[in-house]
Amino acid sequence: MILLVLFLLIIPYIYGTVFTKQIKGSRLLAIPCGLTVELLLYAMVSLPTIFLNTKFSFCVYVYVGLNLLILIILGIVWYREEKRVNWREHVYFFIDNLRKNLKKKSILLMLIVVLFQSGRSTFLQYRYGDDRVYTAMINDTVETDTYFAISEEAGNLRDGWEETATKYVLASWYMFEAFLSYISNVKPLMLVYTVLPGYLLLLSYIVWWSLAYYLFKGDSDKASYFVLAMALFNELNAEDISSYILYWPTYGKNITMSIVMPLFILFWIVYNEHKDRLKYVFLMILMAAGCAASTMGLMIMPITLSFLFLIKAIRIRRITFEMIVRYLVLLLPVLIYIFLFIRIS
Repeated sequence: MILLVLFLLIIPYIYGTVFTKQIKGSRLLAIPCGLTVELLLYAMVSLPTIFLNTKFSFCVYVYVGLNLLILIILGIVWYREEKRVNWREHVYFFIDNLRKNLKKKSILLMLIVVLFQSGRSTFLQYRYGDDRVYTAMINDTVETDTYFAISEEAGNLRDGWEETATKYVLASWYMFEAFLSYISNVKPLMLVYTVLPGYLLLLSYIVWWSLAYYLFKGDSDKASYFVLAMALFNELNAEDISSYILYWPTYGKNITMSIVMPLFILFWIVYNEHKDRLKYVFLMILMAAGCAASTMGLMIMPITLSFLFLIKAIRIRRITFEMIVRYLVLLLPVLIYIFLFIRIS
């Protein structure tokens, strides 16, 4: 369980702090940012091991080693720059900030609704047909130490990943869930239906609150009412999108839609204001992470990117060569995934 906390809270927070500088609002935004970095790193490790038909456990050890190496490098860099992470300061800041914000009715109401939804998603989860397929796929991977050894639909044994649907092979989010189950010794069924739903739902609301906080020029009341309205809309709406957000937040497509996409919009705005190259790098990470979470990202991430560039072109009333270059560079991760999708289909 300690390893689960490490890979869901501590390591994502460390990775996220690298990219969240200049972004005002909740420091908790670092966690969803870092989770997307973790997901992309896992995709970079797991996809080659799938194509080479190696053991799942080999991928786990390589991924853990890679994270350890990155953390050591970050520690050395921060030590040399005398920017050591003061965890006590971060915790005290969070507690003090929470105490002040709880005095605001808007934030209190938002927290009540969001925590209620998160708690319900954790303790009163119900199963859905496709979700059973994904959970079985995760369980089979952990139990057999082999990728896609059992058909996710028929249940029969098969020779290798080549017989698996492309959308399962390229959606690294589900294999990341298998990784979390493996290192924590928490059964996939328990992980997917109790641990992750409330956690992911909270992360999605943190992202949307941070985006609203930025759009409303630092007005926490307006940002809180925005999230409250969004939460109530999801609560009263019976359509598929609301169901994914509230009841099946562990779906890869929900990761792309509720975490990666709003993060991309937020960092796009920040990058265009500050021209920070690190923000541009993170935009590329988000483009790739959106595809790594779900093959739906092959469609939604380019649409989001094109929409944002179109808005910018309308605002400045021209399309520059620099904009075209930046657009194509950001599109590269998606093109790589499209190539892989065509190649293995």
